Amino acid sequence: MKARLGERLIDGQLLSRDQLSVALTEQRKSGERLGHCLVRLGLIAESSLVVVLAELLGHESVDLERETPEPAALLMLPRELALRHRVLPLRYEHQSGELVLAVREPQDRLTLDEIAGQTGNAVRLHPVLAGANSLDRAVEQHYGSASLPGQALCELTMAEASTGEGQSAVRLVDAMLEDAVRHGASDLHLEPEAGYVRFRYRIDGVLQQVLSLHKEHWSAIVVRIKVLAGMDIAEQRAPQDGRISMSIGGRRVDFRVSTMPILHGENIVLRVLDRARDVISMDDLHLDTEIRRELQWLLQQPEGIILVTGPTGSGKTTTQFALLSQLNTAELNIMTLEDPVEYQLSSARQCSINETAQLDFSSGIRALLRQDPDAILVGEIRDAETARMSLRAAMTGHRVMATLHAVSAHAARSRIVDMGVDAGLLDAHLLGVIAQRLLRRLCSHCRQHWMPDPAACVELGLDQARLLYQSRGCKHCRGTGYRGRVPIMEVLQAQAPEAKFRPLLEWGRRRVLAELTDLRELHRVLGPYRAQPA
Repeated sequence: MKARLGERLIDGQLLSRDQLSVALTEQRKSGERLGHCLVRLGLIAESSLVVVLAELLGHESVDLERETPEPAALLMLPRELALRHRVLPLRYEHQSGELVLAVREPQDRLTLDEIAGQTGNAVRLHPVLAGANSLDRAVEQHYGSASLPGQALCELTMAEASTGEGQSAVRLVDAMLEDAVRHGASDLHLEPEAGYVRFRYRIDGVLQQVLSLHKEHWSAIVVRIKVLAGMDIAEQRAPQDGRISMSIGGRRVDFRVSTMPILHGENIVLRVLDRARDVISMDDLHLDTEIRRELQWLLQQPEGIILVTGPTGSGKTTTQFALLSQLNTAELNIMTLEDPVEYQLSSARQCSINETAQLDFSSGIRALLRQDPDAILVGEIRDAETARMSLRAAMTGHRVMATLHAVSAHAARSRIVDMGVDAGLLDAHLLGVIAQRLLRRLCSHCRQHWMPDPAACVELGLDQARLLYQSRGCKHCRGTGYRGRVPIMEVLQAQAPEAKFRPLLEWGRRRVLAELTDLRELHRVLGPYRAQPA
C-alpha cells in the first residue's frame, strides 16, 4: 500500500521522488503512516492526499470544510464514542437505514463493529474517508470537550476561597480559548464594564456575546491570561502585547494577546492564529469565471506588483495564499515576509517580522532580494519605505504580491502615491489591484424564502420579483442566520485597460441572486444601495 500510494502521488505530480524519499526516511524513524508523515512535513495538502487514498482504497472521500453534519445523525452516536474514535456522523438516510460516517480508516473493522453495536442492527454504516486533521477539527467543533465555558463559569461563581477561585479561573480561561477555536472565532474580546465583564467572540466577522460574569472574578482571569501570555502581571496602566500557544483538539493554536487600560479596567483582545489551517485553493474561493480569468492573467505576468486591498478581516491573506499556491512549483523560489506567519505554504521560504532583531518590512524585503527569489509576498505595505522597496523588487524582475489598507481598487493607487512613491514608476510596474470583502453565507439549516419588494428588485437588477433566500437563525448558526463566508472581489487590471471593471457592489448582488447570502448582509458590508442621479 505504501509503495502504491507513493507511486500514485508521483504519477499525479503531487510529489517528487526526492520528496518521497525524505518522507520514507522520516516515516521509518517515526513509525507513523506515510500519508500522515507527508502532511506533517508539509509535502502535500491533506485534502489532496485524501482524494488519492480514497481512489486506492476504493472508498468515497469527504471534504469536511464543506460538509455540515445533520443534527439527527450526530444524535445517533454518543459523544464519548465519537471523541474516542474520532469519527463524525454526517447524515442518516431513513429509507435505506444508512448512516454516513466520516472516518480516518474505512477498513478499521474493530472501530466500525463497535459503532455498529452502539447504533443497532437496523442501521447500516457507510464509512467515507476524511483527513485526520480536518476530522479532528470537525469532531471537536460538533461534539466538543467536557470543559465548556458554562460549566467552568459555574465552578468560578461557586468558588469561595481564593485558591479555589484561582483554579476555577484557570479552567474558565482554558475552556474559553478552546470553545472559541471550536466555534471558528477569529478574535476573543474580554471587556470589563462597571459591574460585570462581557465575553464576546468574533465569528464570521461579527461580534457575538457568549457570556457575562460578575466583576469580582475579573482579576483572577486577567492574571491567568497574563501568565500564559508572558506579560507583566503587576503592570496595569500601560498596554501590553503577548502570545499564548496551546494544544487544542490535537493541534497547536496560537493567540496574539493585547491588553489596553480603559475606564473600568484592562480590556483584553485575543487574536486566534490557527497553525493547522490549510492553504485554500482557488476552487475553495468559489469565484465567478470572469474573476478567475482576471486573476489568472495577473498570475501569468512574469514581473510586476499585485496589490490586495480591503479592511482588517476581509480575507486578504487567505486570498494571497490561494493565489500564491498557484505559483508554488519546483521551478520558482517563493519567499514571504509576514507579521505573523498565518499559513504554512509547503516549499515556500516564510519569514516573520521581528522587531527585537530590527527586521521590519522594508529591511526584510531588502534581505529577501539577496535570496534569489522569483516571487515575493509582502504581508502589508504600511509606510513609504516598504512601498518603495516593494516597487523596487517589481522593477528588478520579480513578482510581488502585497496587501494594503484601501477602501477600493481605484483608491489603492492614490494611497501608494500619497506615501511618496513616484506615480510614473508605480503605473509602469503595477499589474493590478484586488479589492475584497467577505459576505456571510446563509445557514443551510434555517434559511427561508423571501419575496423582495420593488425597491429591492431595482437594487438587485431584477425585472420582476422572484423568490430568494434570507436568514432566520437557529442553534446551528448561534441564532445569526449565517454560517461561513464567501468573498466578493473587484479586480482592476492596470496593465490590461481593455478588461471590463465590475465594482464590489455588482459582485455582491450576484452573490444574493445566487442565493449564497441575502440583501441584509450585503447592506451590512457595503452599505445600503443608493440610486445614481440621472
